[in-house]
Amino acid sequence: MVHLLVIAGLFIGSDAHACATSEELSDILQTAGQAYIDFDGDGFKDAMMETSLMLPCVSEPLTPATALQLHRLRGVQKFGARDSEQAAEAVIAAWRLEPQGLLPETLIPPGHALREMIPSSGHGVPEATKALGALEGRVWFDGAASDHRPTTRATVAQVVDESGAVVTTKYLFSSDPMMPYPLAPVAEEAPVAHAGAPLPEDAVVAERRSAKVPVLAAAGGGIVVSGVLYGAALGAKNKFETRVPGESADEIRAQAASANGLTAGSMAVGIAALGTGATALLIMDW
Repeated sequence: MVHLLVIAGLFIGSDAHACATSEELSDILQTAGQAYIDFDGDGFKDAMMETSLMLPCVSEPLTPATALQLHRLRGVQKFGARDSEQAAEAVIAAWRLEPQGLLPETLIPPGHALREMIPSSGHGVPEATKALGALEGRVWFDGAASDHRPTTRATVAQVVDESGAVVTTKYLFSSDPMMPYPLAPVAEEAPVAHAGAPLPEDAVVAERRSAKVPVLAAAGGGIVVSGVLYGAALGAKNKFETRVPGESADEIRAQAASANGLTAGSMAVGIAALGTGATALLIMDW
């Protein structure tokens, strides 16, 4: 037990980045594995406690081989603690990392209940993962840099800084939250208007300006038509006021009606043109 107190003192009182290397952690895991094979329950328990104390402050990314060792022994440890769910997650993680998908029989003998937790097929098939959106190379899982966390099994997660030094290391089961990590920057995209969603202010102004153009064109056209009608009305009025010998009363009344109609039409179109122009201004100012 004395060596556990020494390890604990180093963990509490020293710089976290100088705590242990991947090789040193591997040596402790080898000791734990041998203790388990030798039926040394206390030795296995002490070595696994050392592992738990050193893992959070390991100074470098673990190798896949060390992560594999840890998964094997964590599965054995959780099985002994009667936590079958976490034991299964750990041995499945070891099975995933095993080159041939085979667990050592010296550690997990044939017929052991842990072996029944391992899938009968699917080794090497892509597994379920979750993309984290992390900066490239800043998050590691089971000894490899990856932005995708396994979601159905245990994993050894590590976050590193810009220089590659490990900031934190955790053994995570699928239900455990991911520790903080640096996110990759998200590229800004042009605003897109969705149905029912308000447009950005600059897009609204541009839309109003585009709407103003045809309205102003209609107003200008109305003024031109109004001027033509008014000119025709003046011509009809002059003709009405100039008497021609021999004109009948019906012809005179027709000339008067024509002048009045053209005048009224000119006024109506002019008023409409003014209203259209005012509308265009309101569209822009609104």
